[in-house]
Amino acid sequence: MDPIELNKMLAAHTPTDLTPKEKVKVDLNIRKACEFAEVINGQCPECVEKIIAIEKIEEALAWANKAVVRKES
Repeated sequence: MDPIELNKMLAAHTPTDLTPKEKVKVDLNIRKACEFAEVINGQCPECVEKIIAIEKIEEALAWANKAVVRKES
């Protein structure tokens, strides 16, 4: 997978209307998810398992960012 496309795919999980504090947290989540995905991308051969691993990183990032912006009632 192209590293640029990989980073764009993960950066697409940036929620809108973030407070400055939330933006810092979301940016860190994205940066670390991209780092991990780049390791997987570089270490694993092109195969179904690699695709699933990267999809799971994308899923974990989406849930983590949702948790950051969750408003407690």
